[in-house]
Amino acid sequence: MSATTGFSIAWLRLTGPGMTDAVIEFGPGLNVVWGASQTGKSFIFSCVDYMTGGETVPKPIKQLAG
Repeated sequence: MSATTGFSIAWLRLTGPGMTDAVIEFGPGLNVVWGASQTGKSFIFSCVDYMTGGETVPKPIKQLAG
């Protein structure tokens, strides 16, 4: 994206009482999130979708439990 239009997401941080922050950083250009099954990739997508206007609240995952 050009410097005069659009937006970019630099990072996503999930916080909670008694929990260590979970952070993913995004760089300029295309970012690929990859990893083993059940490690949070779809949850990251759901969070970004919701933050940018999606109507569906991300479904809870077991890692959210304290």
